Amino acid sequence: IYGIRKRIDVQNFSELFGQLFMEVGQKGLHPAGPPMAFYHDEDFDPQKADVEVAIPVTDDVEGVRMLAGGPCCFATLLGPYGDAAFTPVYAALAKWVEDNGYRMNGAPYDIYVRGGNDCPPEDYVTEIYFPIAK
Repeated sequence: IYGIRKRIDVQNFSELFGQLFMEVGQKGLHPAGPPMAFYHDEDFDPQKADVEVAIPVTDDVEGVRMLAGGPCCFATLLGPYGDAAFTPVYAALAKWVEDNGYRMNGAPYDIYVRGGNDCPPEDYVTEIYFPIAK
């Protein structure tokens, strides 16, 4: 994946994705999947979140890294973005991790399977992943 990691106010999420897509174009990279976002904070603060936005690419250049594999629990969110949608899904995944004897093993991340300007918000599809270990 090729990504950009910054501490941002989540209200500026789209600007960070804009920067990502601009750099992908400037570097001539070839996207190989939908964009994603990683949340590196232990305690999420929406006004100064440690966020990495990324996109899978086929190129092997400086700044590209392999996404570590391993077990994850995940959920699929259908519909528009926003705290009202994401917060309960994140809470349910965290509860599942705890209830089933797992621990977090990396930064949670979202994959934006369907969304953006060419798609009505009610048709958005987002996969939310929690890397886990026993």
